[in-house]
Amino acid sequence: MLFAVVILTQPAVLLAQSLATVPTLDEATIKAHAPDAGVYVAAPNATPPLVRLTGSVSDGVKTSTGLGGMMRMKSMLKLILKDPRAPVHLPGQPVFYFIGNAPELYQLVRLFPKGKTREMNLGEIRTIFDKINSDFPDRIPLSATQVAEGIYQATAASPIEPGEYAVVEKMIVTALSSGDRKAGGPFVLGVGLDGTPVKKR
Repeated sequence: MLFAVVILTQPAVLLAQSLATVPTLDEATIKAHAPDAGVYVAAPNATPPLVRLTGSVSDGVKTSTGLGGMMRMKSMLKLILKDPRAPVHLPGQPVFYFIGNAPELYQLVRLFPKGKTREMNLGEIRTIFDKINSDFPDRIPLSATQVAEGIYQATAASPIEPGEYAVVEKMIVTALSSGDRKAGGPFVLGVGLDGTPVKKR
């Protein structure tokens, strides 16, 4: 029986193409526009300057089988989301604001549109016991700083490509336990980066 739980929380702030020019909102502005715990994306020159990211419901998981190294078959476990595009898209590199939770609890993950859905690679299955070899093979390191008590700003450690992303709770590989691997959830708070996306590998 496979166990995996996906809970997503992510706050983001729009930043310029250079990570060296990330705009930092002051504590008063953040508290005024992000009064509740959650994930927000900051939109410079917009009103309000912070937008809370909302969740997408998953349509369960599936396995995809293909050839791996040394011509051996490998299976990838994928989470399927019911929408093809994140509700919030940005024109530049995202900056994430975590309100109430430390960014160390989360990781940024690349998603891949497929038809009317999006897919998240959860990990490779290599044994007959249906165990995942590693979680989130498409994860992207985050670099975070604390702005104030309970408020953190985080960005991708290096610039990301245009496409679909999500911030996912690290406990994902601990609770997907329904017989059909659906369990009615989980939720993914996604964000997209505008531009021409790179096709799925």
